[in-house]
Amino acid sequence: MSVIRHWVTVALVCMIATTVALAAAPKVALHLQASLLTLRDGKTVSAPIDRPLRAGDTVAYRIEARNTGSAPAIGLAPVGKIPARTEFVRLLSSPAGSHVEYSLDGSRWSAHPTIRVVGRDGKPHVVPAPLSAYEAVRWTLATPLSAGAAATFAYEVRVK
Repeated sequence: MSVIRHWVTVALVCMIATTVALAAAPKVALHLQASLLTLRDGKTVSAPIDRPLRAGDTVAYRIEARNTGSAPAIGLAPVGKIPARTEFVRLLSSPAGSHVEYSLDGSRWSAHPTIRVVGRDGKPHVVPAPLSAYEAVRWTLATPLSAGAAATFAYEVRVK
């Protein structure tokens, strides 16, 4: 086999291998669902939102991430926004091993957000941010979301 023919064969094999590798890719679809949480007979019940929300209503947001691609999704980090005129209450579900962070401004993230306040002594102090200051919650999966797999993330807010 001539040297040129050998290099053409090697180049062709590399192109085919690259094309096959590029064809294997994650494809993650996110689906957001909101439901009204109410107490019925001492138990929390989830129902579709079929009326205008009022102050004090509690809403559960559920994000489902489904990887319909042919490769694992690495570094998946869905974000749940805290809607205007609501305040974060608590996490409802997180995939095992996921890392949860919160944002007060939509751009900086922390597992334990803080704010600066002026204390009674007149000096600035750093204190935990109130839940009412949270604007978003973000989960980062510790392991890739396998092809064909799904993960669920959920949180609760209260209407102000």
